[in-house]
Amino acid sequence: MVCLVAACSGGGGDTIKLDGSPRVPDVEGVVRRVDLRSVELADGRRFTVERDLQLFSTYSLESLPLLGREGQYVQMGVDGKKVRWMASVGAIVRGSPPSVFYTGHLLRMEDERLIFRDGTTFRTVRRYPDALVGSFVIVDIDPDRGVVRTVSKA
Repeated sequence: MVCLVAACSGGGGDTIKLDGSPRVPDVEGVVRRVDLRSVELADGRRFTVERDLQLFSTYSLESLPLLGREGQYVQMGVDGKKVRWMASVGAIVRGSPPSVFYTGHLLRMEDERLIFRDGTTFRTVRRYPDALVGSFVIVDIDPDRGVVRTVSKA
């Protein structure tokens, strides 16, 4: 089990707080293989697991086991090829095309990011209606591209 502490490091040594502050990942993707020393994503990128890795549920911020992330869509803060923090987003829904679904309270949209109450952020390539801000929404994510496909009220 990986322990969770009050703050964790992201890319470049930046500190992120697990208090609902926005977390912008350096890397997103589906975990193909994982062991206690490394994580390999479906696109072939490999990262070393830091001894003090912070691994948590993006929804609850509770600590999660590293070995349970295989096949999951994750967001990671990395420093070079070292994973400093990992947020588990969810399972892949196999279909044509495959999807990852996230539900949460949308706080705001900034630039190309949707920002949620729990601190989760997702990259998007288009602007969504302002009427969605402040709502509990369902987000459909393209796990191959790491980008939001659709956002709708739950």
